[in-house]
Amino acid sequence: MLTVLIADDEKPARDKLAHQLSHCEGFTLIAQASNGEQAIEKINTLKPDVVLLDVEMPNLNGLDVLDVLTVPCNVIFTTAYDQYAVKAFERAAVDYLLKPFSLTRLKMALARVKITAEQPSSTTAFTNKPLSSRVGDKTRLLPLEDLSLITTQEGQTYALCGAKRHPVDYSLDELATGLPEHFVRVHRSCIANIHQILEIERWFNGNLLLKFKGNNEQITTSRSGTAKLKQLLDL
Repeated sequence: MLTVLIADDEKPARDKLAHQLSHCEGFTLIAQASNGEQAIEKINTLKPDVVLLDVEMPNLNGLDVLDVLTVPCNVIFTTAYDQYAVKAFERAAVDYLLKPFSLTRLKMALARVKITAEQPSSTTAFTNKPLSSRVGDKTRLLPLEDLSLITTQEGQTYALCGAKRHPVDYSLDELATGLPEHFVRVHRSCIANIHQILEIERWFNGNLLLKFKGNNEQITTSRSGTAKLKQLLDL
């Protein structure tokens, strides 16, 4: 039995989806969330197999939620807006359902989840090993505890170790699901090691400015990154 969490700010939409889900064999509803902050907390705590996630929600939208999750899960977006579809699939969403969708369409999306669940996991776990950085014929090993930031620039991922940038052959999405919990996606293009944060300053629009040990990097968080850091660090 695969577990499901519904996140939608409209109660009638949650009720309808819960009713539809009750007719989907092999899936059970374990929780509901009415906003992005609740969704992040419940997903990271309950670790559902599937998240039926609305896009347009107050404060943190569905894309923001997906950016800061610390546990892997199968996300199916459920929304009345089609303009987010490309961004959703860029974040490896299983499916994108446009409201109002039928029970048959929901079952089709969930069938994709079953296929994924039956396949061997290809997620790389980095918890107990350093990242490798290859330049020409040389490979440098980067201990996780020494990394302060992992960023992307023009399609290349870089890990910062002290003041030096090292190219690595992983995407941020792969790293976000494989690194330990103290590596937090504070922005769509940046993962921060909270053990390497030296100073946190309140910034514009309620976001945060982060400064790190051993380098002069300064990173501003996104709304979703701010929410995640406040949750982890009790700010």
